[in-house]
Amino acid sequence: MGVVVVNYGGGPLTMECLHSLMASEWPAEGLRIVLVDNPVEGHASDGVAERVAAELPAVQVVRSPTNAGFAGGCNLGLTEVTITTQPDNLASRTVIQRNGGVCAGTWSHPTMDGGAKLERWVVQLAA
Repeated sequence: MGVVVVNYGGGPLTMECLHSLMASEWPAEGLRIVLVDNPVEGHASDGVAERVAAELPAVQVVRSPTNAGFAGGCNLGLTEVTITTQPDNLASRTVIQRNGGVCAGTWSHPTMDGGAKLERWVVQLAA
């Protein structure tokens, strides 16, 4: 299972997202996480790529030479990956559950009022 996280100046949100994915119940040997770091033009780097390389060596870092946007960043990170997320989504420990040919989970998305919006998803896996 793979996950692409696209960073665009996300800083702490991106790190929290990556840590939540690493803490998921999906077996580590079967989980591939790719961080695509989009540069914020005209601003200094938020340091996420460097922090990830130092703190989360299991996460593959892809540095985009230009800001490709979310869709372009996903395209850079997609190889055998099946989940994409923006860094303001937090994975529950059971975000990635496999039950036979079905993969399901729940995302927690912070809202502007400090609450959280839960989103449930289910994907039928190819045989």
